[in-house]
Amino acid sequence: MIRNIFRYNKTFQLESGQSLPGLNRCYYTSEQQNHFGKPVVWICHALTANANPYDWWPELVGEGKLFDPDSFFIVCANIIGSSYGSTSPLSINPKTGKPYLTDFPLVSVRKWVKAHELLYDGFLVEQEKNSEKTNHFWKETLHQRTFQKSWKAPAIAC
Repeated sequence: MIRNIFRYNKTFQLESGQSLPGLNRCYYTSEQQNHFGKPVVWICHALTANANPYDWWPELVGEGKLFDPDSFFIVCANIIGSSYGSTSPLSINPKTGKPYLTDFPLVSVRKWVKAHELLYDGFLVEQEKNSEKTNHFWKETLHQRTFQKSWKAPAIAC
């Protein structure tokens, strides 16, 4: 799996009325780009665990396993608040120059989903730079099958 960091450099408004000045999202992919239009498996992991499913789901993810990277393009992202590379209580609060720690704002599940959508949009921008075919694949597969109710491709949670 390849570790990546997605940076969202705009203010991220939270439901509490607080905001974050930007977001870092750590995510892993089975390869740098989905050059071959493989079906996408977007793994949603247990709350604050790291985003490398090889580390915590080796029985199901890997060569010769149910979710084989030779057959699927695998994506797994940390949620906001995870201390494994995403914006979290360990991140530096720009107002104080120190880690947020207990001052880190509450983040709703709805905002976790919004952050996943921002990551998805970031994939589209990056894929557009590389290949219109790949970009079309992301639009059709990842969006409809991850964020829409008509789930037709593998999308799993643990």
